[in-house]
Amino acid sequence: RSRAGGYPGNDRRLAMIKTTYDIQLAQRDAEIERLRNVELQAEIEERKRVQTALEKLATTDILTNLTNRHHFFVLAEREVERSMRYKRSLSLLMVDIDHFKRVNDTRGHIAGDQVLMAIGAVIRASLRDADIAGRYGGEEFVILLPETAVESAVSASQRLCSAIAELAVETDAGRVH
Repeated sequence: RSRAGGYPGNDRRLAMIKTTYDIQLAQRDAEIERLRNVELQAEIEERKRVQTALEKLATTDILTNLTNRHHFFVLAEREVERSMRYKRSLSLLMVDIDHFKRVNDTRGHIAGDQVLMAIGAVIRASLRDADIAGRYGGEEFVILLPETAVESAVSASQRLCSAIAELAVETDAGRVH
């Protein structure tokens, strides 16, 4: 027997059991922390996704997928300031779709929305990455062309008009030209 009245080696065994227990407790705590970090990371990713979606909703026209009027003016103001500061060319196109009211009146607003979606796609496809296009109102659009002189803007507008004029949109109410 040991001095404390126990069996020889018990103190060592108790110390080993306590050490094993402490290690298992630390491993469990580490796993809990790891799981908390995984949960927090997932929550952060979800919040980022929601924030991105909200930003898109706040800045994008839902039908045309172009910038909405407010966001267009925010971006345009920056481009105008930059253009003036560096004395660079800048052009602005105003686009109004002829006879659009007739589409809504004869084919219905759903068909009109489908036409607007198609026109938005044509505008997006016709522009450079640096250009900024937005829906100004019902069937009116604005397009800012940074670093673009008048001659080039006229050419761009003619290409865009031709692309829109050639557009045939399959709507729920039939084909619309």
